[in-house]
Amino acid sequence: MFFRSLIWVFAYIKRDTTLREWQAIKVADHLRVIGLPKPALKIAKSVFYSSENRRNKFWSCHLTATSLQYLSRYCESDDFFEQALEIADELERSFALQHHGKSLVEQGKKNLAKRKLKEALEIRTRLRHAELVHSTQLALIHL
Repeated sequence: MFFRSLIWVFAYIKRDTTLREWQAIKVADHLRVIGLPKPALKIAKSVFYSSENRRNKFWSCHLTATSLQYLSRYCESDDFFEQALEIADELERSFALQHHGKSLVEQGKKNLAKRKLKEALEIRTRLRHAELVHSTQLALIHL
């Protein structure tokens, strides 16, 4: 996290908004992973609503959705997953589908989850990302 902070400072000095947003997304993701979804949500939403960069907008939207999922705010989470799918490129779409599928499993919506995971698997297979294909296959097996 220390190095990410240094990169953020460098980006701030250079006035590189895109890099600064990307570093904020990474910091927020780390906060979510270590069990702090509320501050992660605040940062991710801030980047989502202010960014003009498509990639940063997607990842901050995706992170907003997963942070809301961690907070069991599923209706809001579903809305952000759907927004993420609208702005995603093909590979990013597979990530949004995979994570939305996991969220749907938590909500007891296994049939819808299975459809999302199968679509993610199709994309990952087509793009030949073996590790991602394996991850999605495991998620489908454990449904």
